[in-house]
Parts: sequence; structure tokens; C-alpha cells
Amino acid sequence: VSDDLPPNGCEGAIHIYEVDGMMRISIGILCGGKGRRMGRDKALLQCGAPNAPTFLEHMLREFAGAPELLVSVRRGQNYGPQAVHCRYLEDQREDCGPLEGIRRVLQEMRTEYAFICAVDMPFVTKKTVEYLEQMISEDDDAWVFEDVTGIHPACAVYSRKVLPVLEEQLAAEDYRIRGLLARVRTRYVSLEASPLDQNTLQNINTPEDYRKLCGYI
Repeated sequence: VSDDLPPNGCEGAIHIYEVDGMMRISIGILCGGKGRRMGRDKALLQCGAPNAPTFLEHMLREFAGAPELLVSVRRGQNYGPQAVHCRYLEDQREDCGPLEGIRRVLQEMRTEYAFICAVDMPFVTKKTVEYLEQMISEDDDAWVFEDVTGIHPACAVYSRKVLPVLEEQLAAEDYRIRGLLARVRTRYVSLEASPLDQNTLQNINTPEDYRKLCGYI
């Protein structure tokens, strides 16, 4: 179901901000991909100019006001100190795709909700999280963006309630994100119906994507 909600949210929405406006939702950044199509680690790509921050640095700065920043990485992957309150979570299971990264974030987070984002989505901003925050209610477990290209489970908010289902799915060696979303109460949120930039969900997967990004910036 796609939802076109008014700017002020919906009845039953859970407000997840502190009094001073700081987000009370954890941020989980997925960096565990192997970057086969890109040919190198996408977290270390620079945002346009040679002296620009890397994709990971850009995201950590963008979400600096979050109560915690959790970065999902492969075993042995090390980006060094990136932020004072950034924690790296190594995969405990290998070759499970993004499900393992999502599991590690939900397992370790201190809040009830996590905004999950792939590191190769440089147009995602705090406003992206704020918009999804308006959708949160007790009626659903996951809030996933969709656009004309399809659904985007790596740009979504997940409740801690998803974790037991996710654990069962991994134990069954079912690594399909769509399978997880079918098993929990998922609300699909239309990007087109939102006030967000229509480039928000763009992934940088290939060298050609990266060249276009550098020209865009």
C-alpha cells in the first residue's frame, strides 16, 4: 500500500524527537557490499571533487544529530575513526546480503526504530528520515520507500519488532529482503507523492553512475 500523507503526519503517529529536536531514531548505514559493479569500495568514493568527503563521511555528517550512528561492515572491514558516536558492526554471518547488515543494526541499536540506508545513496538527507518518521505508528513494522523503479528496502525505517522474523529467515538461509517485507507489516511510501527531491533514492552502483553524479554535483 502506498500512502500520500499530509505534511503533519497521520493519526496515531509516534513522534520520535527529543524536546530539542534531536532525532530519537538510530541511523544504520550499510557498507558491507562488495561493490563488484563499481570495482571498488563505494563507501570510500568521494562526493564529486577530489577533496570532497567520501560517501561514508558525507552520511555521518548529515546524520550527526542522531542519538547513534551504526555502520554495518564486512568482517575485517575498517574505515578508521569517522565520528565520535559512530559504532561499526561487523557481519556475523557472511554472504547474506543486506539482511545481515539490517539484522546487526536492529540487534545493537538502543532505540526502537532504525533508519536503514545504503552508503551509495548520496541524495538521502535528514529530511528523508523526517518524512518517514511521520508515517510511524503501531500498525506497521517497516516503512519502505518506493518510486517508479520499484521498492527501496535499503532506504527505510524498521522497527525492532522485525528482528525475530529476520532471524528466522536467515536461519532458513532465505536472504531475500522482499521475503522479509512480505512477512512483516510493511507500509510502502511513495517518493513521487512526497515533497522530497525526486533524486533521493538514486543509487550509485556503476562507474557510469559515479561519472554522472560528479557531473551533477
